[in-house]
Amino acid sequence: MNFRKLAFLLVAIGLSAAPAGAIDLTSVLPGLSSDSQPSSAGDAEIFKPSDSDQAINAERLASITKRLNGLAGTPLDEVAASNGVTADDVKDRISLLNNLKLSYERIAATAKNIPGAEAQLQALKSVPEENALPKEKPPFDIATYERALDESDDLAVSQELKEADLRNAKLALSYAQSSQQAAESSYRSAKSTPAAASNAWKMENLALTAEAARADVLLRQLLIKQLTAESQSLAIQINSANKKTSWIESNLKFTEEDYRDILKSLDANAASLQNKLQEAEREAPTAAAPQSDSQDPTIKELADSLSSQKKSFTMNRIERLHAALARLAACRQMWDQRYKLFNGGVQQENMPVIIDSLGKNRNSIESAQASQQKLMLAVQKRLSSLNDQTAGKQGGEAQELKKQMIALTNAELADLDADAASIASLLRLTSRTLQEYKARYNVVPVTEKVAGMWKVKTAEILNTELWTSGDYTVHLKSLLGALVILLLGVFGSHRATRFVMKWVRRRAKIDETTAATISRFVLYLLFFICFLIALKLVSIPLTAFAFLGGAFAIAIGFGAQTLFTNVISGIMLAVNRPFRLGDTLEIDDVLGEVKEIGTRSTRLKTPDGRDVVVPNSKLLDSRLINWNLTDYLNRRTITIGLSYDSDPNKAIEVMNQVVRTNPQVLPYPEPAIYFSAFGDSSLNFTIYYWVNLRVASGLKVDSDVRLALFKALSESGLAIPFPRVDVSLLGGALPQQTSPVENGRPNS
Repeated sequence: MNFRKLAFLLVAIGLSAAPAGAIDLTSVLPGLSSDSQPSSAGDAEIFKPSDSDQAINAERLASITKRLNGLAGTPLDEVAASNGVTADDVKDRISLLNNLKLSYERIAATAKNIPGAEAQLQALKSVPEENALPKEKPPFDIATYERALDESDDLAVSQELKEADLRNAKLALSYAQSSQQAAESSYRSAKSTPAAASNAWKMENLALTAEAARADVLLRQLLIKQLTAESQSLAIQINSANKKTSWIESNLKFTEEDYRDILKSLDANAASLQNKLQEAEREAPTAAAPQSDSQDPTIKELADSLSSQKKSFTMNRIERLHAALARLAACRQMWDQRYKLFNGGVQQENMPVIIDSLGKNRNSIESAQASQQKLMLAVQKRLSSLNDQTAGKQGGEAQELKKQMIALTNAELADLDADAASIASLLRLTSRTLQEYKARYNVVPVTEKVAGMWKVKTAEILNTELWTSGDYTVHLKSLLGALVILLLGVFGSHRATRFVMKWVRRRAKIDETTAATISRFVLYLLFFICFLIALKLVSIPLTAFAFLGGAFAIAIGFGAQTLFTNVISGIMLAVNRPFRLGDTLEIDDVLGEVKEIGTRSTRLKTPDGRDVVVPNSKLLDSRLINWNLTDYLNRRTITIGLSYDSDPNKAIEVMNQVVRTNPQVLPYPEPAIYFSAFGDSSLNFTIYYWVNLRVASGLKVDSDVRLALFKALSESGLAIPFPRVDVSLLGGALPQQTSPVENGRPNS
């Protein structure tokens, strides 16, 4: 690498410190010494700037300045000739000295700033913490709180920028130290060569380059020292500002009056934007500029471009105004959330959802801000290009069109600036609201947070949409609420039905069947009323179940046809009443007493104690025998046979007396006894009598009557014969008498 490339490389990375104390300038600039003789290479040494004594650096700066002033009055060719170099080499030397001078000047300025920065840091450290609190007495209004937040935000931005400068300075220091090592290594390598003594100019340039690198390192070190003190001062100021803000917030009184004033201000801004929007919409149809009549293609192209730009500008302005109105609405929402937060209007369990929403809103606004900045850069580039095209040009139609385009671009840039301010305002407000919610939520105990999370999750599950009917959506919460109310209603309906039936029985004599029918009707009516009340209380309209009509129709057509047939049959049985509770029914081969009449089926109890459930449709469609349809009288029949030697009249008299003396046998209709037939072995009699099944069992009465008949007939000498067969033998002898028992079996 030749000297020129090395020198300019070092200058490019920051040869801006003003080192002090290098080689003697009479040797640096041969031909300018008092004797105008070139110096030897051995005279060139690397000057080391002082980091503690700025007087040395000042002396070095003065020396360099003096030599540059002297060089300015000497022709370049003379200096070049006296040193055996070219005029370009002299120019490079002058450039190197100028950069070295600038570095020393910056070192001096930075060194001068450090004491002030350190003094400010010490002063801030010595200030008591209580001095950071405001002198005004609480409570504080929202305006005071906002000013404190603005102060904290400004300090935070300054601290962020200062930290960025400090990081850059440390990075530049590492580069400068690497450059210093490279420059000093080059100088030492060149000095150790035999040609060093004969090339004084090169050696002096290498010494100046190394000095410049040392000056740059010193400058970076001083800058880091200054920036560190300033950053620490800002940290103390931020800490004080945050304490002040926290104190104001803890004693803040966000009144409804202040809240309304803020909303009025937002409404005024919205009204102004609305007026601008209406004006822009009125101008939109005529936004395009008239076409140029010029035949010049360039002018025609410019006119078309201007017309298109006006259209685009008007449409973009309308869109930006709409967006600005939306941002004002978002600001109104932010203020509403802050007002609720500061006045205890936000439930703890809702905070995580709000914080998540605010975080997403902030990210969205930051994305919009980044897009806005890119758009502004593009418009600024377009404006710069237009300015370059019109700079120094004479007037004319083309230039006039370009000036109009510049004016339109400036107006667009102004709109973008207003948009940027609006976005920044919303971003600041959203960030503050988010920080305030986070601060409030962070102090909530963990147990309450967990309970709140469960509550929110439960609420999310309960708010699950089950189905939608028209413009109405049924949620799980509404359905569960309706079911709970319905269950309570069912329980209450049963109790209410029992109460109603007790009241009815006390005031009217009704049979059990009528009572059961009334009870069932009242119960179902109460069920239906409870159903309607449940839907009403949870705000579910009947139309929400409209979609179920098709499902019900399909269910009836396929699986529930029998069910509904039995239900309808039960209703018809309740209306027609072909039997009652306690009636004895005979249907097909089933005989039993009616124990329960249900909506779908009827339960019978047979004489042997079995329960038989008969579908109502079968009772309605089949041949049904009701032994007690009109009354509970039941005619009983007993058949008895007496021997042929019995007196029939006496037998009828005895049997009549037995039947009539039984208290369960009804005197009316009167019992009847008939000599019904001549049997093979007996005279057969048939006894008819009636029993009231409501007070007696027919089977029991039959048994009692038979017992009484057997006793009375036996006492009267009337025998009940066994079946007998007379056998006559014709034309043969009697069989031989045999033992009555043969082979263990009786002979007949």
